[in-house]
Amino acid sequence: YRKLGFSMHEGGAHPGKGTHNAIAMNEQDYVELIAVRDMGEYSASRGAGSWNTGLTDFIKAGADLYQRNGDGLDAYLLAAQQGDAFIVDEVLKTGYPVDARDAAGNSALHLAAAASQVYMINMLSQKGLNVSCTNEAHEAPAHVAAKSGNTEAAAALVKNGADLLQNQ
Repeated sequence: YRKLGFSMHEGGAHPGKGTHNAIAMNEQDYVELIAVRDMGEYSASRGAGSWNTGLTDFIKAGADLYQRNGDGLDAYLLAAQQGDAFIVDEVLKTGYPVDARDAAGNSALHLAAAASQVYMINMLSQKGLNVSCTNEAHEAPAHVAAKSGNTEAAAALVKNGADLLQNQ
């Protein structure tokens, strides 16, 4: 979120497996960000009430989801690259285009493939993102995964219908 221009203030650790939080602020708004790495705790937290309300309200209040960081990534693309399914899902609920691209034509699948984010690859495929889409270099996400040595990501893309023999 620092890459998106937010001032970050580290929060504390919470009980659970790898759960932590931070506060992201810009000039007018703030949101508490909570990362949960254990899906059981994630489900329990959601049922408990409002730990994710801040992020949801921030998005619904009209946060500029198209703002790009220095690497040319917006919140959706950065979250896909980092494997943050909750943020990707919340951004897409606003009507944000699932097929958004960075300046080099990379889709969220390209970025997830390069970072070996297998869960994200499956999630984006289920949301209708074309697994064979190409970037400006005429590379499909499976080619990016293979070039990066991410065999699990390449296998996930093939499982979701990617054609490895597609012309680049």
